[in-house]
Amino acid sequence: MPDSAVINLVDSRHPGYLSGMTDWRKWRLTYDGGDEFRQIYLEKFSGREDQLEFNARQQVTPVPRFAGAAINDIRNAIYQRMRDITRRAAARLTRTPSTD
Repeated sequence: MPDSAVINLVDSRHPGYLSGMTDWRKWRLTYDGGDEFRQIYLEKFSGREDQLEFNARQQVTPVPRFAGAAINDIRNAIYQRMRDITRRAAARLTRTPSTD
């Protein structure tokens, strides 16, 4: 079989995964906070703002780390309820042999 016809499953990605990659990067930067978020997502207001004014505004712009605290609250609320989750024997999936 030619090498071009072989599909490498490790490098293969679902289209839904690929479409969300830019959002995930933004989410991670928002959660982490820090200068990298400002450097990537902060833009000049207009052509009238020169580089010196933009740099000054960039230094005083807060980073959105507040999202991390809200995410942690939701995660902790879910984890606290994990001990209440049980699996009943009737709810388990069973495989029946095929008669074909």
